[in-house]
Amino acid sequence: MAAEISLENTWTSIQENIEKRVGKERYNLWVRNTRLLELTGRVARVGVPNLFVATWLEERLLTEFASAATEVLGKQLSVQFVVDGTLYRRMRRRTVRQVQEFERKASASARSALNEKYDLERLAVGKCNKIAYLSARKIIESPAELNNSLFIYGPDSSGKTHLLQGMAMLIAKTRPESKVVYTTTNKFANQFVWALKNKKLPDFRNTFREADWLIVDDIDLLQTKKATQDEFLHSMDFVLNCGRRVVTAASAHPNEMKLRRHLKGRLLSGMVAAIELPDTDTRVKILRKLSADLPATTQKVFSEKIFRYLAEKFSGGTRDLVGAFVKLGAYVSLLPGKDQTTRLTLRGAERALTDLGDDRPLEIPLKDICEQVAEFFGLSTSAILSKSRRKSVALPRQICMYLAKHLTRHTLSEIGTYFGGRSHSAVSSSEKRIARLMTVERAIGDSVAKIEAALKTRRI
Repeated sequence: MAAEISLENTWTSIQENIEKRVGKERYNLWVRNTRLLELTGRVARVGVPNLFVATWLEERLLTEFASAATEVLGKQLSVQFVVDGTLYRRMRRRTVRQVQEFERKASASARSALNEKYDLERLAVGKCNKIAYLSARKIIESPAELNNSLFIYGPDSSGKTHLLQGMAMLIAKTRPESKVVYTTTNKFANQFVWALKNKKLPDFRNTFREADWLIVDDIDLLQTKKATQDEFLHSMDFVLNCGRRVVTAASAHPNEMKLRRHLKGRLLSGMVAAIELPDTDTRVKILRKLSADLPATTQKVFSEKIFRYLAEKFSGGTRDLVGAFVKLGAYVSLLPGKDQTTRLTLRGAERALTDLGDDRPLEIPLKDICEQVAEFFGLSTSAILSKSRRKSVALPRQICMYLAKHLTRHTLSEIGTYFGGRSHSAVSSSEKRIARLMTVERAIGDSVAKIEAALKTRRI
């Protein structure tokens, strides 16, 4: 024991001498994790964690080790580096911890793309989404009792994204060892195209195929991307065949989308759950949850009557409802101190929303939209309302559906029926396509803006 202590103390002195010679950075990297195993005659046997370190020290720092040992012990010494099992195991444990920490940070970085407000506990659950919500909880808490995949479908602004992101955050919290990948179809497609162009397909595939949980939103956007459909199918197959989980969402049932047969079959092979626009009671629950985030004094301003009024007034998706509530909250915060603690009356809420501007879509008839677009593109309204798939007709028709989605209260099914008997998923795809094209093609963006301005002017 005394010999071990003596060796340890001697080696501490030698290490301090080496640090002065090589500098702190090289010392921490190469010298700290070594130890003196034996002093025999004029030979010092130094333990290192692996053969690579032994070779590196022999080639670069052997002189510094020998000089330091000679100076500390007062006699000429030579140094031999040997692999020490204890140091090897210690380094391996440390490496494993570092890798785990790196993966944890990488996972946290990926989760940073998630909206913390979409926590699953903040989701208002009602008749409209109860089955989808319970399915989401079930696949997380008791995955063995469900198939490995879950598909959620429903109209825009019904809470699909909230549910998917909430799942991703709950899994990351309760199963930190799991690799969770949340993405949208648009991002998946863009990354796929980039990987093809830059010959990075293996890296792209590893990102998604190594996921324990692959969660993908807006699957309906795959309808116009045949190659991306195939790539996604292969990734989905790989993850499921490894016994891991895939969760997807879209605005339509798989049978209503133009997807390849095998992909459609894969989506239908697991649990399929519908989600609908929130009913009045669920909209009230949404408002209560939003209110809970406000300062205590501001919370007191909102009564159940105000919640019910907003829930009945904004009867579509959640975006308009949330927008109105945020406006009222901002309005209350601007009131004088005493008034901020006084209950908001229905009349006060109506006046506030009128003053601040109503977020609801304008009541522009579908007929007017069709006529304005037809006039702009030099087409007849009958051509736009026809079944023609010619690009010169299809694009204006898609612009019509985009404008109808944003300027009216009609449902996607009603819009599709009016514009040539299209399905609601076709309307949703058209709206998303035009929204994307407006950001990348200035001519289309300018055209849509001019048509919208003309429609609003025409209405006045």
